[in-house]
Amino acid sequence: MATPGGVPNSVEKRFTFTVREPFNVSFNCERENAQAACLPIRPMRLAFNAPVARKLAEAIRLKSASESFKPTFDRDDAEGDALVSGVSFKGVLPEKSAFTVELPTGFQDASGRAASNAASFPLKVATGRDAAAACSAAPFGIVERFAGARTPKATARRCCR
Repeated sequence: MATPGGVPNSVEKRFTFTVREPFNVSFNCERENAQAACLPIRPMRLAFNAPVARKLAEAIRLKSASESFKPTFDRDDAEGDALVSGVSFKGVLPEKSAFTVELPTGFQDASGRAASNAASFPLKVATGRDAAAACSAAPFGIVERFAGARTPKATARRCCR
Protein backbone atom coordinates (compact mmCIF):
# COMPACT_ATOMS: atom_id res chain seq x y z
CA MET A 1 0.00 0.00 0.00
CA ALA A 2 1.13 3.52 -0.67
CA THR A 3 0.01 7.01 0.25
CA PRO A 4 -1.54 9.27 -2.40
CA GLY A 5 1.88 10.90 -2.71
CA GLY A 6 3.50 7.53 -3.53
CA VAL A 7 5.24 6.83 -0.19
CA PRO A 8 5.07 3.06 0.45
CA ASN A 9 3.84 1.69 3.75
CA SER A 10 5.69 -1.30 5.16
CA VAL A 11 3.32 -1.95 8.10
CA GLU A 12 0.74 -4.64 7.46
CA LYS A 13 -2.81 -3.66 8.37
CA ARG A 14 -5.82 -5.97 8.57
CA PHE A 15 -9.39 -4.83 8.69
CA THR A 16 -12.13 -7.04 10.09
CA PHE A 17 -15.62 -6.38 8.83
CA THR A 18 -18.89 -8.18 8.31
CA VAL A 19 -20.67 -8.25 4.98
CA ARG A 20 -24.44 -8.41 5.18
CA GLU A 21 -26.46 -10.90 3.19
CA PRO A 22 -27.99 -9.82 -0.12
CA PHE A 23 -31.52 -8.43 0.17
CA ASN A 24 -34.01 -11.30 -0.13
CA VAL A 25 -37.81 -11.65 -0.17
CA SER A 26 -39.26 -14.95 1.06
CA PHE A 27 -42.80 -16.32 0.83
CA ASN A 28 -44.45 -18.40 3.56
CA CYS A 29 -47.88 -19.95 4.07
CA GLU A 30 -49.36 -22.71 6.19
CA ARG A 31 -50.10 -25.98 4.44
CA GLU A 32 -51.89 -29.18 5.32
CA ASN A 33 -48.75 -31.08 4.30
CA ALA A 34 -45.56 -30.38 2.37
CA GLN A 35 -47.10 -31.15 -1.03
CA ALA A 36 -50.40 -29.29 -0.45
CA ALA A 37 -51.32 -25.78 -1.53
CA CYS A 38 -51.67 -22.94 0.99
CA LEU A 39 -54.53 -23.02 3.49
CA PRO A 40 -57.11 -20.41 2.41
CA ILE A 41 -58.09 -19.52 5.99
CA ARG A 42 -54.53 -18.72 7.10
CA PRO A 43 -52.43 -15.70 6.07
CA MET A 44 -49.88 -15.74 3.28
CA ARG A 45 -46.71 -13.83 4.20
CA LEU A 46 -43.76 -12.15 2.54
CA ALA A 47 -40.73 -11.60 4.78
CA PHE A 48 -37.81 -9.28 4.01
CA ASN A 49 -34.34 -9.89 5.48
CA ALA A 50 -33.73 -6.12 5.40
CA PRO A 51 -36.18 -3.31 6.21
CA VAL A 52 -38.33 -1.88 3.41
CA ALA A 53 -40.19 1.44 3.35
CA ARG A 54 -43.84 0.83 4.20
CA LYS A 55 -44.94 3.08 1.36
CA LEU A 56 -43.18 0.80 -1.13
CA ALA A 57 -44.42 -2.40 0.56
CA GLU A 58 -48.02 -1.13 0.31
CA ALA A 59 -47.77 -1.58 -3.48
CA ILE A 60 -47.24 -5.36 -3.24
CA ARG A 61 -50.26 -7.28 -4.52
CA LEU A 62 -51.64 -10.81 -4.32
CA LYS A 63 -53.66 -11.27 -7.51
CA SER A 64 -56.07 -13.94 -8.65
CA ALA A 65 -57.86 -14.10 -11.99
CA SER A 66 -60.66 -11.91 -10.64
CA GLU A 67 -59.37 -10.06 -7.55
CA SER A 68 -56.40 -8.13 -6.19
CA PHE A 69 -55.58 -8.19 -2.48
CA LYS A 70 -53.66 -5.47 -0.61
CA PRO A 71 -51.15 -6.40 2.09
CA THR A 72 -51.64 -5.84 5.80
CA PHE A 73 -48.96 -4.90 8.31
CA ASP A 74 -48.21 -5.96 11.87
CA ARG A 75 -48.14 -2.35 13.02
CA ASP A 76 -50.97 -0.36 11.43
CA ASP A 77 -49.99 2.82 13.28
CA ALA A 78 -46.72 3.13 11.32
CA GLU A 79 -47.26 5.03 8.09
CA GLY A 80 -45.38 6.71 5.30
CA ASP A 81 -41.62 6.48 5.80
CA ALA A 82 -41.83 3.73 8.46
CA LEU A 83 -39.81 0.59 7.79
CA VAL A 84 -41.35 -2.88 7.73
CA SER A 85 -39.85 -6.37 7.72
CA GLY A 86 -42.75 -8.11 5.98
CA VAL A 87 -46.36 -8.07 4.83
CA SER A 88 -49.30 -10.46 5.15
CA PHE A 89 -52.35 -11.21 3.07
CA LYS A 90 -54.95 -12.04 5.71
CA GLY A 91 -58.54 -13.06 5.64
CA VAL A 92 -60.32 -15.93 4.06
CA LEU A 93 -58.97 -16.27 0.54
CA PRO A 94 -60.84 -18.10 -2.22
CA GLU A 95 -60.27 -21.86 -2.07
CA LYS A 96 -58.72 -23.84 -4.93
CA SER A 97 -57.44 -20.66 -6.57
CA ALA A 98 -54.23 -19.69 -8.32
CA PHE A 99 -52.54 -16.42 -7.32
CA THR A 100 -49.47 -14.40 -8.21
CA VAL A 101 -47.52 -12.32 -5.71
CA GLU A 102 -46.37 -9.17 -7.49
CA LEU A 103 -43.68 -6.78 -6.28
CA PRO A 104 -43.85 -3.17 -7.47
CA THR A 105 -41.40 -1.92 -10.07
CA GLY A 106 -38.18 -0.77 -8.42
CA PHE A 107 -38.78 -2.77 -5.23
CA GLN A 108 -35.77 -2.33 -2.93
CA ASP A 109 -34.79 -2.26 0.71
CA ALA A 110 -34.19 0.90 2.74
CA SER A 111 -30.53 0.90 1.62
CA GLY A 112 -31.51 0.95 -2.05
CA ARG A 113 -30.62 -2.70 -2.79
CA ALA A 114 -32.80 -4.64 -5.21
CA ALA A 115 -33.95 -8.10 -4.14
CA SER A 116 -31.45 -10.78 -5.10
CA ASN A 117 -34.35 -13.10 -5.96
CA ALA A 118 -36.41 -10.51 -7.87
CA ALA A 119 -36.43 -12.82 -10.90
CA SER A 120 -38.71 -15.19 -8.90
CA PHE A 121 -41.47 -12.59 -8.97
CA PRO A 122 -44.27 -12.55 -9.92
CA LEU A 123 -44.42 -15.67 -7.78
CA LYS A 124 -47.14 -18.24 -8.49
CA VAL A 125 -48.93 -19.63 -5.41
CA ALA A 126 -52.24 -21.41 -4.84
CA THR A 127 -54.80 -22.20 -2.17
CA GLY A 128 -56.20 -25.66 -1.51
CA ARG A 129 -59.59 -26.85 -0.44
CA ASP A 130 -61.31 -25.22 2.50
CA ALA A 131 -62.81 -28.24 4.27
CA ALA A 132 -59.44 -29.72 5.21
CA ALA A 133 -58.12 -26.30 6.11
CA ALA A 134 -60.67 -25.71 8.84
CA CYS A 135 -59.63 -28.89 10.58
CA SER A 136 -55.86 -28.82 10.25
CA ALA A 137 -55.28 -25.09 10.70
CA ALA A 138 -55.22 -25.44 14.47
CA PRO A 139 -53.17 -27.99 16.37
CA PHE A 140 -55.61 -30.68 17.46
CA GLY A 141 -55.40 -34.32 18.33
CA ILE A 142 -56.88 -37.11 20.43
CA VAL A 143 -54.72 -39.50 22.41
CA GLU A 144 -56.33 -42.79 23.38
CA ARG A 145 -54.92 -45.20 25.90
CA PHE A 146 -55.91 -48.83 25.67
CA ALA A 147 -55.91 -50.85 28.87
CA GLY A 148 -55.58 -54.59 29.21
CA ALA A 149 -52.04 -55.19 28.00
CA ARG A 150 -48.93 -55.27 30.14
CA THR A 151 -47.68 -52.13 28.48
CA PRO A 152 -50.35 -49.61 27.61
CA LYS A 153 -50.49 -48.58 24.00
CA ALA A 154 -51.04 -45.00 23.02
CA THR A 155 -52.16 -43.85 19.62
CA ALA A 156 -52.70 -40.37 18.28
CA ARG A 157 -55.42 -39.50 15.79
CA ARG A 158 -55.82 -36.39 13.74
CA CYS A 159 -59.15 -34.83 12.93
CA CYS A 160 -60.52 -34.81 9.37
CA ARG A 161 -58.65 -37.92 8.30
